[in-house]
Amino acid sequence: MLKKLLQSPAAVWLLGRVAALYIRLVYRTTRWERAGWAEAEAARSADDAGVLCFWHGRIAESAAVWRDRRWSKDVKRDVTILISSNRDGAVIASAMKPFDIDVVRGSATNKKKAQKAKGGVSAFRSLIKTLRSGKWAAITPDGPRGPRMRAQAGVAALAATTGAPVLPLGWSVTNGKLLGSWDRFLLPRPFGRGAIVFGPLVRPEPGARSEADIEALRRRIEEGLIAATQEADRLLGRTPVEPDPEPAPEPAPDTADGRALETA
Repeated sequence: MLKKLLQSPAAVWLLGRVAALYIRLVYRTTRWERAGWAEAEAARSADDAGVLCFWHGRIAESAAVWRDRRWSKDVKRDVTILISSNRDGAVIASAMKPFDIDVVRGSATNKKKAQKAKGGVSAFRSLIKTLRSGKWAAITPDGPRGPRMRAQAGVAALAATTGAPVLPLGWSVTNGKLLGSWDRFLLPRPFGRGAIVFGPLVRPEPGARSEADIEALRRRIEEGLIAATQEADRLLGRTPVEPDPEPAPEPAPDTADGRALETA
């Protein structure tokens, strides 16, 4: 039934708009405490743009965080988010539009269906152009298939290719439910307390493009994002979500085509 519904452009548009309204309702009725906000504001005010990262399970309020009215008027506001090309991604993409967030659609190659291209190459190139034009990019580095809270190499390849720093974002709420999905999606509810935590910027080393360099950067991004998300949980007394077991190491992606780039 849901698959059939998502085949309708009108239904996708409507679901996306309802989701956007709900995200705004939750954000505006939640009492937020913030950590790392000044450092994030300085990063957004810098000459060069960066890559905003948050886990797939914490998509819900991340767009509202970016559009928070408390940001200085001097910070960069243009951002392009990478969203998967599957049906669920269509609803997420629709939900981003009311926040004036641009969307690039594309997914990494599914190893079990390698013959089916999903736009990962063109999406990777689009994000390179976005960053080099001075606009921010946003990625969920463990999406759309997981493992949970394990960064894929694509985000590190993107940062290394462009020299863009990565800004980890974690958030949590007291009034919310952890779903049983692979990503332990946190569904927030209105009228609670919340915590927003920005981790320190993760900067790629100049000229670091080897497989070992990409892996080292990927690990730093992952560690920073885990720390920011779990700190947000701890600030509210919520038991932190744990990452999936670390997968076996894989070859770093070819930074020219971005085949390992994962999306929301």
